[in-house]
Amino acid sequence: MIHFAGNPILLYVNSNNSAINPGQTAFMTLDVYAVCPMPNKTLKISFGGRDFIFVTSAGTDESGLIIPVATTGQSVTAWGQTVFNAFTQNYDLLSNFNILGWISGSRYYISFESKERSAAYTMSFVNNGITGIELYGAIRPGIDIVPQPSFGILGRVMDESHRLIGEDIKPVDATGSAWFDFSEYFMAFFQSWNYNVLNILN
Repeated sequence: MIHFAGNPILLYVNSNNSAINPGQTAFMTLDVYAVCPMPNKTLKISFGGRDFIFVTSAGTDESGLIIPVATTGQSVTAWGQTVFNAFTQNYDLLSNFNILGWISGSRYYISFESKERSAAYTMSFVNNGITGIELYGAIRPGIDIVPQPSFGILGRVMDESHRLIGEDIKPVDATGSAWFDFSEYFMAFFQSWNYNVLNILN
């Protein structure tokens, strides 16, 4: 009794049957195939009803929307890393997407995959004059998770003779998971067990 007093007994349960449609993350890849030494050129990345317009510049600021121009003699892959760094400086992109950059041959690729499965993260890309950056492949749209109506997980606590000690039904979160705290059931069980032992001793 002392051991269980006031201590939660937590059980984490996950079900892969909680959704009619499990949804899909949004995904987009850009191909950096040449350098851009010219300032004041722009590209636009949009998602969730918001537009993020990046501009090439010889300077820097705290906007998270500056792509430094390529310097004299800078390689495509080196400038591609600069472009990647510029995207990761943008709070909104970094907060909502996993951003990866890698070199393949003489090119630099940058991918964006949404951290959540939702249509709201479907991206679009428009290049308004930045040399050397283009969309690679097709944009994969995000798809919303469609949950099972009134879906929940039933948790039961049984003793060694398979007698029911307690049970509870919990709704699941967006990941199909639920937390159970069975401490009250165990407390009641041990209180009952102690009561029965005292009756026998008496």
